[in-house]
Amino acid sequence: MESPDRPTPLPDAPRGEGEPPKPATAPRPRTWLWLAVLFVSLVGLGTAGLLYRRYAAVHLRPIAKMPRCVLLSNRGLARPSIVSGSEAYPTPEGEVYLTPAENRAVSCLEQRISKPLAIKFALAFSEHEPEVRGLELLKTLRDLPSDPTADREATAAYFLASAALRGLPDLPETTAAREELVQIHACRFATRRNCPTRPPIPILVWGMGIPSAIGAGASLVVFGIAGFRIARDRIRARRARRKAKSGS
Repeated sequence: MESPDRPTPLPDAPRGEGEPPKPATAPRPRTWLWLAVLFVSLVGLGTAGLLYRRYAAVHLRPIAKMPRCVLLSNRGLARPSIVSGSEAYPTPEGEVYLTPAENRAVSCLEQRISKPLAIKFALAFSEHEPEVRGLELLKTLRDLPSDPTADREATAAYFLASAALRGLPDLPETTAAREELVQIHACRFATRRNCPTRPPIPILVWGMGIPSAIGAGASLVVFGIAGFRIARDRIRARRARRKAKSGS
């Protein structure tokens, strides 16, 4: 029997009462595995990009920028001329006589692009038969080398030759020259027109690029979710500590 003078012991407080609850640990991804996936994916994307750049440097080059005089001459040559040439221009084969629009185009080429190309156009303009003139205009582009060093000349030749061909009557020869000129231009530069002789993009670009893009995207999503959960748990823990301090 307990003594009446002995105080009755208080029951023990529940364990952990008054302490802030511990935040639930967010499930962590296999960090090293996903880091490896991300690294391999980035290497694959870089390799695919390098292969595509090499392909584009040969088959999808941008059209060269042209001086203003080429664009202005382009408009003048597109209008059929009803007068004979009266302005002399010297060539290795002798003087030829050009119309004002033709002379402006040749002078622009000589001063801003290339003198040999200007001479080719002057000789082409000296031809009066539409069939022969159309063929000579086509040669101004067709005879240029295909390497990138001649891209500026090729762009100017296409602009001026296509304009001059539009001023010729519609004959089988001139129509064929127009079509071939457009085809050469489309196969040399990245244009909206299709080039039947252009090889397709290398299969390695697709084979490495697509899986690498998927792997990199998945890795970023996984790490993004993990980062969100870590931030969420820290916010919850901070709120719990503040609540515990205010309760005490």
